Amino acid sequence: MINRYTLQFKDSKLEEKYQEIQLREKRKPLVKKIIYLTFLVVLVKGTFSIITQSLDEIYGTIGYFVSDLCLIAILMIKPQCCRYALMLVTYLMMIPYLRVDDSKNQFHYQLASALIVGFQFVIITSGEFIDALVQVLSIFSIYLAYFIIYQPNFSQAFVLSAFLICFLLLFSLYQNVAAERSKFQLTLLNEQWDKILLSMVTEPCVIFNFDQLRHTFIVKGSFSFIVNCDTNEDLKNFLRKSKLTFHKKINLENFLFKQIDKFDKQNDNIINQSLIIELNQKAQEITYSIFSGTNPIILIKIDQCKCSRIVGEQQNLKIEQQFQFKYRVLLKSIYQQFKRILIHKTSNLKGLFKLIIYHYLQEKLEQKQIKQVNLSKVFSNLKLLYSQKQIILSKNLLDFTFLGYKEALFLILIEIFECNISNQIYIQINNDNCNETQFEMLIFGIYNEKSYKILRQRLVKLEDYFNNLYLTQQYIALVITHSTFIGKRRG
Repeated sequence: MINRYTLQFKDSKLEEKYQEIQLREKRKPLVKKIIYLTFLVVLVKGTFSIITQSLDEIYGTIGYFVSDLCLIAILMIKPQCCRYALMLVTYLMMIPYLRVDDSKNQFHYQLASALIVGFQFVIITSGEFIDALVQVLSIFSIYLAYFIIYQPNFSQAFVLSAFLICFLLLFSLYQNVAAERSKFQLTLLNEQWDKILLSMVTEPCVIFNFDQLRHTFIVKGSFSFIVNCDTNEDLKNFLRKSKLTFHKKINLENFLFKQIDKFDKQNDNIINQSLIIELNQKAQEITYSIFSGTNPIILIKIDQCKCSRIVGEQQNLKIEQQFQFKYRVLLKSIYQQFKRILIHKTSNLKGLFKLIIYHYLQEKLEQKQIKQVNLSKVFSNLKLLYSQKQIILSKNLLDFTFLGYKEALFLILIEIFECNISNQIYIQINNDNCNETQFEMLIFGIYNEKSYKILRQRLVKLEDYFNNLYLTQQYIALVITHSTFIGKRRG
């Protein structure tokens, strides 16, 4: 409720909130502009007063400078007093007009009067109606009294015109302040409706409107949205990073600009459509709605079911592509083995079996599961793959276990056995280089320089699972450290 005479809200909290907004958006910016303007006048008047050596100009410059300092102090120390400081400025602006100087002609005073009245009007319209009422009545009274004193033979019609213009000005100011306060109430009402709308929506969404004057989007609120959209900058980043899947050169911001232009031309009340966007290399289905108004309201909503379905489809597609690649490589390898069988007319089923086992171990290794590994069992399994070779284990290896990646060790040993050209392989643990952080396995056999180079190339993908590998004329030494395996000797 508003007091119809003073145009103040009867609710004290509402009035306080309104005054805070007026101070932030109107009075403080106006005081800053007056400070800048006065500082410019001080520079100009000070320069001319020094050149002309006029005492009147120097005093006037000092007066402007002191006024500037007072406004700066009020703005910094007690900005709540800006309202009353502006009222004081309107009265101070009358001092140059009331000072009579016979050396200045009529046109000088006409221009000065126009500038002073215009300046006073700007200040009066920035305040409250009760402030405007006091200022208009007092200023008109001072001007009228000044006129009557210096113009004894005045027309009564002129005085009547002054009162009528004063009344017309007050009536216009009353309407403007009333309209501004009504707009403030409507703004609060819109904010309440926005909160109600957000509380009713159960799906992730963001609500914002389009400011046609500044041609930008202003966020109203968001609820469990896919990205943080609490500020206008967050909203702008989201709209610009989101690309349309059917046209990746256009982002969501430009698309909405075009839709709003189309929306205005078609004179529709609402647009409600679905769209698929790409954000951070992920597809996302959204539903956007545009509601008519002076500043159109846009709602972007995300269906959680559709969201999870799209994410699931993307994951399935990624897994499917990975498996297609892996098994394409496997089938190609099997094809090459069959091709050799046909050319040489010999059976190579053992080679096919090793090939399938190798791909199976690669697949299992991706799970990266650390297991208790018994070296004796590992080599027993390798004997099945390399039955043509005699594999002999040292006594210190038979009871050796460790925690590590079993599949990685299998793959490394298969690569080493493939490069070993001897029929007999002897494996032992080097006790001199075995401790709690690492152990060294020696694999004796015949290796030539060419096979060692091939082995090094083949083990590039498995470098993360062993610390060192070096070749001598008698054996290959494989060093496994704590960074990949946790070695342990069991007696």
